[in-house]
Amino acid sequence: MREDEKMTKKPFLKAKYRELKQISEKAVVVKSYDGQEDVLPVSQIKEGLDCVYIPTWLAEKKNVQCSQKKYWM
Repeated sequence: MREDEKMTKKPFLKAKYRELKQISEKAVVVKSYDGQEDVLPVSQIKEGLDCVYIPTWLAEKKNVQCSQKKYWM
């Protein structure tokens, strides 16, 4: 694999949610089990079965309960 063909993975944090509601084509509201909630852009998150994966840079700015373990995707 050449240098320019390397895939660059980015760190994500896992956020389990109590409720996930799409409010528009571009945004969802994530409500955590501890009652915290915030709006997240659909283009930046990855959905799991019972969780969403949020980029670390975005998780620092939002009010959503996340695990501290980083997942590289």
